[in-house]
Amino acid sequence: MQITGIIAEYNPFHNGHAYQIDQCRKMGADYIIVVMSGNYVQRGEPAILDKYSRARIALEHGADLVLELPVGYSVSSAQTFAYTGVNLLHQLGCVTHLCFGCENPDKIKELAFPIYQIFEQENNFAHFIQKHLKNGHSYAKSRLKAALEYSGWAVEKQKNYEAILSKPNNILALSYEIALLQMQSRMKPIPIQRLGAAYHDAALATPSSATSTQMQHTNITIQDIRTHNDTSTNTQSPIQNIPILPSATGIRKILLEMNHFDSACLQPFLPPAALNVMQDIYQTYFPVEMQDFSPALLMCLLQFTEEQACNILDMSPSLWNRIKNNLTDYTDYLSFIDTCQSRTFPYSRIRRALLHALLNIQTAKQQQWIKQGIHFYIRPLGFRRQRAELLSCIKKNSSLPILSKLADYKTTLAETPEGIQMIEEEYRCDTLYRLISQAKFGHIQPDSFSRELILL
Repeated sequence: MQITGIIAEYNPFHNGHAYQIDQCRKMGADYIIVVMSGNYVQRGEPAILDKYSRARIALEHGADLVLELPVGYSVSSAQTFAYTGVNLLHQLGCVTHLCFGCENPDKIKELAFPIYQIFEQENNFAHFIQKHLKNGHSYAKSRLKAALEYSGWAVEKQKNYEAILSKPNNILALSYEIALLQMQSRMKPIPIQRLGAAYHDAALATPSSATSTQMQHTNITIQDIRTHNDTSTNTQSPIQNIPILPSATGIRKILLEMNHFDSACLQPFLPPAALNVMQDIYQTYFPVEMQDFSPALLMCLLQFTEEQACNILDMSPSLWNRIKNNLTDYTDYLSFIDTCQSRTFPYSRIRRALLHALLNIQTAKQQQWIKQGIHFYIRPLGFRRQRAELLSCIKKNSSLPILSKLADYKTTLAETPEGIQMIEEEYRCDTLYRLISQAKFGHIQPDSFSRELILL
């Protein structure tokens, strides 16, 4: 029996995600389990769509079971995000394959074991990491650059590999492969060639006339898409070829620019279930964006002492000083990130540190949980009724308890205080997301203890 795991954010679920699930089926997956970020995502922001809605969309498009990745891990660096996601699948005890998308599958497979071996000697090149951090690179990128320098490979080879690893999906893919090696997991990696716009690309991708794997990017506006849909015979349309494999960043940009839900505009990029779910909850549950959290972030930052701030994940005394010194210029969340960024503290670092501050994600607590076992429960968000035997398989093979009803967490996790702490942190962060959404849309939403599993 082949059980394939996918680690995802689905922020939001689009045609590229549907393609990945379809490819898993074609490669023999009997069951597909998705480990998904909750209401906050790895790039350091709230998800545009709540986790229950995203879980429903994934199930309607072929996933059999959706599990939640705890918030402290889902908002962490690529390395921690990948490692903890793989670890959850590993601890299920029955997952046979791990599927992920990347730009260069063959190169990632080639690099995985050598880089893994170099990372095992990290103490020997820690000074290289610090050098790259001071030059404004993220920790993940600094670690990779340092590993390549330490490798002893020819300079040209280092440059080629660095170019490959500059792509976000390749970094995540390499992190997945290395996590499998670190755990000596029996799961087999299945890298899939990513097509379309790049991960962070705000543009939307159109099929290239050159090859099926090389895509052209073009900055497309909502009006461009409407014009194309209204005048399909117009040879001057800015999107002659309908974009089908976009980046999630590009889709979020379109969603946030809309003044009403335009299914025709989104139809080229999103599968039917995503469109239907979004349309049903538009302006009652979503879209949620960083700017909605602006007052909450300001209040949080004003109340921190220096000691409290420096306990926050990804925060340092120098970064906190920069943030504190810029507070007098605070107007909103996004502008404040721009104000605080510098060569030493790039945009991505500031964005993630501010989200950790907003959610009070603490370094010591995360390190403690990772040391104690990483995961202490299995939290399903939804599953397909006809595939319920998958849960039975997990119960048989995993030592982790399945927490199907959140209200039972103290009883279910009575012997695991770390698990209780983790659930309470999740609940606190989810409550903030829900209340911000309620305040924005004026629509009362059920809290986490009232939510039922998504059953299809």
